Amino acid sequence: MHLNEGTLLNNCRQRYSKEQIYTYVANILISINPYEEIEGLYSIDTINKYRGKSLGQMPPHVNFKNIDLSNHRHGVVLMSTDKAYRDMRRNKESQSIIVSGESGAGKTETQKAILRLISIEVLYRYLCENWGSTAGPIQQRILEIAYGSCPSMITPSYEV
Repeated sequence: MHLNEGTLLNNCRQRYSKEQIYTYVANILISINPYEEIEGLYSIDTINKYRGKSLGQMPPHVNFKNIDLSNHRHGVVLMSTDKAYRDMRRNKESQSIIVSGESGAGKTETQKAILRLISIEVLYRYLCENWGSTAGPIQQRILEIAYGSCPSMITPSYEV
């Protein structure tokens, strides 16, 4: 496949028709707003499936036959965020995630998901470093809740 504007647009159009709204071009993630509410969009379950994964290990560009990808349509944003966070910690270098697009393109929802993941990672790391293996049953439950669904201004409620 030759990469030019026409082939890129055609590829995005074909993927969008299959409800695959994300497409990678090298390490750049292209997103097409589906203009609909999607259940489990950035759920904790989805976050956990994409944590620690490298680009190419999970959808959009891995062919998983007989696997329901409905919960994976948006995890690539989480995977990109997780990778940036891990690279920042490992390499001790600033990272940037640029979210751009026209009005209504889904920038705000994407940014909310990015901030949610980072807040969960930071809180989890803080709690683990301060309690670590000495945590008792109550502290362990707090860690599970914090990691599972961190309550904050971005995510105001959680399931216990």
